[in-house]
Amino acid sequence: MNAKTFDNSILITGVAMMLVGFWFLTQTKFQNDFGDRGNPLAVVRKSNNTVKKKSALDLGWGDAYESEPLYTNDQVFTFENSTADVEFLSGAAIEVAEKTLFKIQMEKGAINLDLTDGVIFARISKKSGPLLVNIQNRQYKLESEEATVQLTRTNQSSEVLVVKGSAQISNETGAVQAKENQKVELSPSAITEQKIITVEVTPTLIPTVEPVLENEELVQTEFPEWSESEGGVRIELRKPDQQVEFNWDGEETQKYKFELSEKPNFEKVLITKSVDSNQTKVSFPKTGVFFWRAKKFDADGNVIFQRPVKVIVKPTPPPTKPVLEEEIRLKIKEKSSSFHERIINTFLSSAFAQSRFVEIPMPDNEDAKSYKIEIYADERGERLLKTGVTSETVYQFENPDAGTYWFRVSIIDYWDRESPFSDLAKMIVEDVPRPVIKEETRGQVVLISPVHGHKLVKDSLTFKWKSESEDDYIFELSEKVDFSELKVRELVRGKFLSLSRKELPERFYWRVRQGKGESYKRKVVVLKGIEPKRKIVKQEAVKKEFFQKVSRLGVSYLPTMTEYKTTVGTNQVTIDGTALNGIGLWYEKGRKDRDAHFFPFYKVSLIRTAGEVFNTLGFSNTTIQLSYGDFLHYLPFQVLILAEAGLRSSYYVQSSNVVEESETFFAGGVGLRYPFYLLGLSQNVEASYTTGTSGQFHLGWSSTFALSKKSELKFGAAMESSDFDTDRGAATLDQTRIEVGYIMSL
Repeated sequence: MNAKTFDNSILITGVAMMLVGFWFLTQTKFQNDFGDRGNPLAVVRKSNNTVKKKSALDLGWGDAYESEPLYTNDQVFTFENSTADVEFLSGAAIEVAEKTLFKIQMEKGAINLDLTDGVIFARISKKSGPLLVNIQNRQYKLESEEATVQLTRTNQSSEVLVVKGSAQISNETGAVQAKENQKVELSPSAITEQKIITVEVTPTLIPTVEPVLENEELVQTEFPEWSESEGGVRIELRKPDQQVEFNWDGEETQKYKFELSEKPNFEKVLITKSVDSNQTKVSFPKTGVFFWRAKKFDADGNVIFQRPVKVIVKPTPPPTKPVLEEEIRLKIKEKSSSFHERIINTFLSSAFAQSRFVEIPMPDNEDAKSYKIEIYADERGERLLKTGVTSETVYQFENPDAGTYWFRVSIIDYWDRESPFSDLAKMIVEDVPRPVIKEETRGQVVLISPVHGHKLVKDSLTFKWKSESEDDYIFELSEKVDFSELKVRELVRGKFLSLSRKELPERFYWRVRQGKGESYKRKVVVLKGIEPKRKIVKQEAVKKEFFQKVSRLGVSYLPTMTEYKTTVGTNQVTIDGTALNGIGLWYEKGRKDRDAHFFPFYKVSLIRTAGEVFNTLGFSNTTIQLSYGDFLHYLPFQVLILAEAGLRSSYYVQSSNVVEESETFFAGGVGLRYPFYLLGLSQNVEASYTTGTSGQFHLGWSSTFALSKKSELKFGAAMESSDFDTDRGAATLDQTRIEVGYIMSL
């Protein structure tokens, strides 16, 4: 096979890869990757301390929260001094001890637990159905009318202990009926030989804490009575630096030493505090499990200590969806101007427009560190006017026009957790009547109509004013508040003027002048035509999901500056600063959040740049790339996995002439993508590195501007640096490109 035939084969293989990738992207499996994973099998009812969960699609472990659903192939792991309660939809329930790892599955209509390590207490019944357990690659079936069993898996052994009731344990070799306080070793011989061991049951999930003192003499003394249980005291903190009061039985005037540690034996003390009474206040350095005690010294120098108490510190529950009044009325206020602001306003009248505002009250919540607000022009929440964040109990909405708005609010607590947004509430903004200006200070012309917010229902609009004089008037209309550019200027004999619909902008100012007299200017927003009555829909009916699946198709024009250098023996070929034309096609699947930000996940792209070098030779670079990106936990950026193949030009010197040939390449790599929102536009910054038959570093930026609900303009720039070996020598390729593209949502 010659080189040309081989290259053509590689190119055909690359195209086939792209088609196969495109086919996979359109399949149901990839649609399910956005969260549609079937019905949940169970729910986490309690999560004590550090409990982690990992789904089949996740790249890492995340926290398992209370009330969080579990799906098939989800794994759960409890750390030291951590437990979890899980309830299955079938009715069965389990308690998971510390340092336990298991996976949940559904098999033949029954719950299947794959226990890798640790201890699980399971409650089974006839109503909940049988429980399947996989231990050491062997499946066991547990059935009972009503029983509680303890499943244990260690490196040395695996066993089932019946804590309460009776249960049947079976596998393909046979079955065993075990009663209360009887244990069955899980091995083929145990089932076959009906091996049952009677034991005394003393199960416990959390070991009791025994106090250990180092370098101190232990004095046997009677411990005081404690109101807290040995299982630990639960404390919920509203904020990270919140102080917690500790008190203990003892003399109020006695000197004590307070100690706080993460270890029950206090081998490493986090906080030590000397106090002159039997109480003190401290702030926890973080959330988690702690132990505290108070110590005192008697006259002989002996240590007398209180029994250590376990403390489980958690944040308060996340803020819930706030409730707003259905309708509020607010009056526009004027900001007071300082001396220098009044001087500026003297020369720049438009500065007056920046001094009006309304104060929107925020919902009362003692756990709120700040509030996020969104203000809309319509009751369906589709035309977003403004977003903002405030730490005050009111939000200042600046420079509003009188009229009707809708808004919603979310609460951000001191742990930076954000609540769901409230339902949309109606806000009616009313203008404050201006004080009457004396005629001798402002002229004798008074404007009558139209007023602000006038609805135009005819083909013309009539302006009316009044004055005691019968002289001629000068009518002026402008879109500028300072009337620097006039749309209409008419000499009027009378006290009214009619203008056609076509002559009027949607927002304007008008005034009337007479000799030295002049009316006040009036701002008007004309609503052209009568809007049809909208059917009032309850907010719950139009509420959007936080994420929406989206598929997009795009095309871009890519002018590219190229620098190429290759060395073959003693000869060197250099292409320096050559401008090439390029085009890009791509198809991507992703999701949009409620702010219309798009996050791509799966993407297939084809990029080709081509041009002429050395006056007679052509240069081309064609790349097919498949990429997948996802967010890890709550990190603000996406981790990318990329695979690409392509065909590009390379050069060498033969008989003093530069000769062109084609080289194929394959590469794979990783990258990061950081999406954010700036200046009202969706932005993306991306960096990646691929390696294979060539190594390439890529750094790019892009921004999109919405033309409509389903179309966007894209602008961007990128730099790429590649180094690779050709059949004749080493080469480098550096490209800088600008991107102008069009995106269509499917």
